[in-house]
Amino acid sequence: DEVIHQLQTQGFWTGEWLNKRKDGTPFFTSATITALDLEGKRHFVCVQEDITQKKRAEAARQSSERELLLLVDASSALLASPGSAEVLRNITELAQQFVRADAYAVWRRHAADGTWRISASSGLSETYLRAGFIAGPSVTIQHQPVIVEDVDAEPLVESRRDGFRA
Repeated sequence: DEVIHQLQTQGFWTGEWLNKRKDGTPFFTSATITALDLEGKRHFVCVQEDITQKKRAEAARQSSERELLLLVDASSALLASPGSAEVLRNITELAQQFVRADAYAVWRRHAADGTWRISASSGLSETYLRAGFIAGPSVTIQHQPVIVEDVDAEPLVESRRDGFRA
């Protein structure tokens, strides 16, 4: 074991461990073990500090940093897109970096007949794409992006469920 080897050769070890509390919940510690010789016997003194909150805070900081970098990339990509088709394609590509999903689509409401149609997509089945629209003018779409996690529970996509499964 690396820890034992270092203790035997250098007399100390410093690092992190994933431990378990008595109730079984995991927690991280920063640990320092020092070899100590007393009256001809070798002893090891270990001091540990719970760093679970520090690790969570660091993970949250890294996540925020990743999201900020994605937003910078998104802004650059969208500002550099000369045509609406390219903007929509870029939105679809950027969505893949923000949200894990099996498929992505950007919908646009067509003024002529009021139907919602796919303007850009990635990962959708051919059956779904052939259908090409979701519903007529009676459907109300929010002004915010719609993320559907469960197609069986979302009334907005009720008429499209078979296409999702194809």
